[in-house]
Formats: sequence, C-alpha cells, structure tokens
Amino acid sequence: MPKSRRIDVTRAELDRVIDLLNERGAIVNDIREHVERNTRELEVQFTRLAQIQADLDSLKRMSAKVSDLSAIAKRQAARRDE
Repeated sequence: MPKSRRIDVTRAELDRVIDLLNERGAIVNDIREHVERNTRELEVQFTRLAQIQADLDSLKRMSAKVSDLSAIAKRQAARRDE
C-alpha cells in the first residue's frame, strides 16, 4: 500500500482489532470442537446402524431358511399322504 493511502491508527484501535481477532479465533475454535464432537457422535450412530442392518439381514436369511424348511416339510408330508 502506498504511503499516501496509509491510515494512522491509535494503539487503542489496534488493541481493539487484536481483541476482536482473538474473539473470532475463540469462536472458530468452539465451532471446530462442536463439529468434531458431532462427527464422532455421527460415526458412532452410523456404526450402530450398520450393526443393526447386519443383524436384520441375518434375521431375514434365517427366516428365509425356516420358510424353505417349512415348505420342504410340507411337500414331504404331502408325499407321505399320497
């Protein structure tokens, strides 16, 4: 910036700007901490959802096997009755 466009500021004004920047930094750090905490909580929740989905898929497979066995048993019983 050319010397002709410089603006003189008082020490108090400079200190105020520094205080504002420090406040801004503290706010940004708080936001960062909240985001990191939320990220960890979401990771836990997604892990739980994945476990629940795996359990549900396992139950579906077991149910299909039971249904298949039931159908086989019914066919065998029908053959015996013939």
